[in-house]
Amino acid sequence: MNESRKYLYSLLLIAALLTLLLLLKSMNERFNVDEFEHIHSAWYVKNGQTPYRDFFQHHNPLLWYFMAPFLWVFGDTVRSIVVFRFLTLVFTLGIGYMAYLLSRVLTNSKEAGLIAVIMLFSMTMFVRSAVEIRPDVPMVLFGMVSIYCLARFLQSNANRFMALSGFFASVSFLFLQKALFLLFAYAAIFAWQLFRRKMPARALLCFCIFFLLPQLVFAGHLALNDSFRDYIVTNWLFNIARNAAHSRSPFAAVDFTKYLPVFWSLSALGVALILLKKKTSPALKTVAFIPVVLLLSLYLIKGPFNHYFMFPVALLCVVVGCFLKLGFDNLKLPAPARILLIVLIIYMPTKFLTRKICLVRKHSQFEMVDFVLANSSKSDFVYDGNKLFNLYRRDLHYFWFHVTPGKGLDTYNDLTDNKYGDYDICELIRSRRPKFISDFALDIAECGLDKLYDKTEYDGLYIRKTVE
Repeated sequence: MNESRKYLYSLLLIAALLTLLLLLKSMNERFNVDEFEHIHSAWYVKNGQTPYRDFFQHHNPLLWYFMAPFLWVFGDTVRSIVVFRFLTLVFTLGIGYMAYLLSRVLTNSKEAGLIAVIMLFSMTMFVRSAVEIRPDVPMVLFGMVSIYCLARFLQSNANRFMALSGFFASVSFLFLQKALFLLFAYAAIFAWQLFRRKMPARALLCFCIFFLLPQLVFAGHLALNDSFRDYIVTNWLFNIARNAAHSRSPFAAVDFTKYLPVFWSLSALGVALILLKKKTSPALKTVAFIPVVLLLSLYLIKGPFNHYFMFPVALLCVVVGCFLKLGFDNLKLPAPARILLIVLIIYMPTKFLTRKICLVRKHSQFEMVDFVLANSSKSDFVYDGNKLFNLYRRDLHYFWFHVTPGKGLDTYNDLTDNKYGDYDICELIRSRRPKFISDFALDIAECGLDKLYDKTEYDGLYIRKTVE
């Protein structure tokens, strides 16, 4: 076996170990309330409810329609939660594969592709959110597929790649509206290419047509279900108003000194050199430019959370992979030196990820969900204002989370001429008689509900008394 092949196998081994680490983290990570939110939304869809019209949501819907059939197969059980985590892991592995393909097509090098995967699966900011059941994960995957097709177009001028790029960008958007930031980057790229007469108008037309086709189907679905207006209010006006109410710095939620200063330094250096070097291919320059736009777009959001950085981080891993490959070749570094540098770069984040994994699974979340399911029927109502246990039971109201003062319900009422201004959780509980309630945003004693409900063994969870 020659040295080059040994080197590639060494990179593949590191990537495989990081993939195993990703699997362990996926199967042992505590479930985020956002994950339960999306499982509950998928359950509503499975039971014939229409998002935005029949229940509150403020994300694009494709994830729930994707998840709903699995609930038919695996049932309204905790087993489905594990299945959804596994499906998310499949999406995440798909992102890793696209990082490999994109890096390889940009440099014609397996080495660059493997380095990109190693960077990605060791990047704390990415992995923390990539194991969670959230629409950001498939949004990033299909966004990466779109960018890969755009890179292929820039290399071949084949219009079919522009059509595919538009289609997959559209699918990405249907999973989550944050894909709009990718369209900002595309708009700048296409305008520049048209200005320099490097992109035929027909190619741009192909992109637009295949982007719009899924959007027209979605718009038709909203119109047929009489939910178009509700979609505009909850997914756009609501999110814009809620964002405007914040006053934090756009990057206040992220400690960049904690998340790989070496990686961010390499990213900045790689982007700068790729964009400034005249001989760099248009495809590589395009891929280096997009994460810059994605990061700058976050200035439109006041205080984004960690998962908002998934997309730019995934692309920056591609940039770092290509940058290190080209740098290694220019310096003519031998394979052992290359391996050593890569290991040094990923050592601290990998150590951090390893420390965060608990191999002994704590089942308290599953136990609470199972307890509610075992002690209620499908016809029962449940009040769970914080999305901790109610995955497969009906809620009391159109609003089933964001109910605390000054949060989602108040924002929605401001936008709709106080549509639910008479929202009264105490009265809802007295009239609907839910089998379970939580004390989230609810003073049980003040509402006089302590005579109707007993505390369970789980913190914050109450069950209706048998004899009232």
